[in-house]
Amino acid sequence: AALMKDQDSAVSVVKSIAETVKAIDQSTFCNGDSSGNFEHHTTKNKCLPISVKTRIGVDEHDTFEHIVRFIGQLVDAGCHRFVIHARKVYTQGLSPAQNRTVPPLNYPFAYKLMEAFPECEFIVNGGIMSLEHARKVAFGCSSSSYESREGSGMQSLENGRNGGLSAPCDHSVPCDHSVPC
Repeated sequence: AALMKDQDSAVSVVKSIAETVKAIDQSTFCNGDSSGNFEHHTTKNKCLPISVKTRIGVDEHDTFEHIVRFIGQLVDAGCHRFVIHARKVYTQGLSPAQNRTVPPLNYPFAYKLMEAFPECEFIVNGGIMSLEHARKVAFGCSSSSYESREGSGMQSLENGRNGGLSAPCDHSVPCDHSVPC
């Protein structure tokens, strides 16, 4: 999460990894594989996918515009697979354990990222405690995606920090209303 504040360093790391992966992709290690098993693992690299796991925000850097700018820079640097932890992180005042439960979940940020970057793969992470809840998150009907906590430092979704979402199903993830929400 600290690299979200230092985006230039994050981009530099991804560029360096992308250059290394490109060199490996061009080697006989991947191209010489007659089974072709490596090709399906990613859409952008023949052999080794590049992935980044990130939170949706850190401290005061928690707007949808900020995460879109960050992801966009990482895409330009060569990353096309993201694991999005659907909570922001507070670097002051909360322990690592508290940062896994106290900041509110915001799955709609992840859904909107999927819309903004359709060429990328996204895995949503954070607060998913059961297979039933995972289904709700996958189909965009988890009530925890709209929770707000008083005094958490995070404005509620109703106050405009939702990246333009106005209703629980206003995103690219198809809502399957046959799934009990």
